[in-house]
Amino acid sequence: MAAENLQLEAAFLAFNAEFARNGFGQAPAGLLSILRHFRLREGEKVSEGRARLYKRLWCLLWEALKVLRLIDDKIIYKLNTSVPTASFEGEVNAEKRCRDLYGELLQGYSSRESAIKGCIHEVSNNIRDLREKREQDPDSNEFSKKLRNEQTMLRLMQSELLVEEVVKERSLKVFNERCWKSFKPPQ
Repeated sequence: MAAENLQLEAAFLAFNAEFARNGFGQAPAGLLSILRHFRLREGEKVSEGRARLYKRLWCLLWEALKVLRLIDDKIIYKLNTSVPTASFEGEVNAEKRCRDLYGELLQGYSSRESAIKGCIHEVSNNIRDLREKREQDPDSNEFSKKLRNEQTMLRLMQSELLVEEVVKERSLKVFNERCWKSFKPPQ
């Protein structure tokens, strides 16, 4: 178990370094691969070190989502610097800038949604496994407690999908208000 914890710690640190370097992109996929290591195997108990890593992993996920949402948080600034005013329309290709910004937005939506859905899938698998283990040993409080924690995490992840919808709707509304003259996104 100690060797596996060291392996997880190394993977976690590598992910942290990759995320700090790249900001986003492959980071959510790396996060999911680490998350898969946390699935309990038959008869396995969670060590204190492993539980700490697990909590750090979820904190890292929230940080990743925050970084991935930066473009949405700064959409008005980005539009102000990208889309020219009437006096500068001839000097700047507004259609290209709006198209590029739209592509950035879509990439961010896709990356965040796949990361969240991947985490939902992993947590759902953990819940299914814990339910089976609880049925095999109904007197064990350990599995019930872990199951409640995983169910709470699942609800948090599902609520993140709703947050994503709100963020996406707000960003696209602002985008369309500024770029409607020069770029019409595909439906």
